[in-house]
Amino acid sequence: MSAPQPAWRAVLQPAVIVGSFGYFVDIYDLILFSILRIPSLKALGYEGQQLIDHGILLLNCQTAGVKVIPV
Repeated sequence: MSAPQPAWRAVLQPAVIVGSFGYFVDIYDLILFSILRIPSLKALGYEGQQLIDHGILLLNCQTAGVKVIPV
C-alpha cells in the first residue's frame, strides 16, 4: 500500500486551481460593479430617485443572475 497524499497536494490539482481563478473573476466582477455603479449611472444622466431606482434594479438583476445560473 502506498502512503496517503498530504492534503495540500489534493488542493493543488489543476481543476481546483482553474476553479479558484473562475471564482476570483466572478467575485472581482461583483466588486467592480459595486464600485462603478453610481458613477456609471450618473454619467448616463440619472439623478435623484431615478439613480436609486436604476441602481436597485441593476443590483437585483445581478443578484438574480448569481442565484439562478448554476456553475
